[in-house]
Amino acid sequence: MNTPTPESQPAVRPLPEEVEANSPGDLEVKNGVVYYRGSRPFEELDFPPETEANAEDYDWAMQDPQVRREYGGLIVAVRGRKVWGAGKTPRAASEQAGKTPGCPDLDELVFVAVPAPGFGPSARMP
Repeated sequence: MNTPTPESQPAVRPLPEEVEANSPGDLEVKNGVVYYRGSRPFEELDFPPETEANAEDYDWAMQDPQVRREYGGLIVAVRGRKVWGAGKTPRAASEQAGKTPGCPDLDELVFVAVPAPGFGPSARMP
């Protein structure tokens, strides 16, 4: 897999259950960028189709200054412009979200790797 550039927008989408259950260490997060380290080629993983609501939540989590300040470098579980859980891994964000009263079903959440401060499209070059 190619190394992401600062202009790219890394995202974590829920992995298929059989992959997530059998490969808990397949995702590595460094400075808000998610690297897939699994044995199965990334291109062969089955992802659900992206919906407009998912795209809007993703864009909001990537661009909202408060989300970036509070959660930069972490994975957030988002739905309806609300962060339901956060953690260093998608599993940790999912577990926290699942404990939050009123949280939507976990399969409705969008998982986003929020760029660390100073990284991403809004970062300034010296």
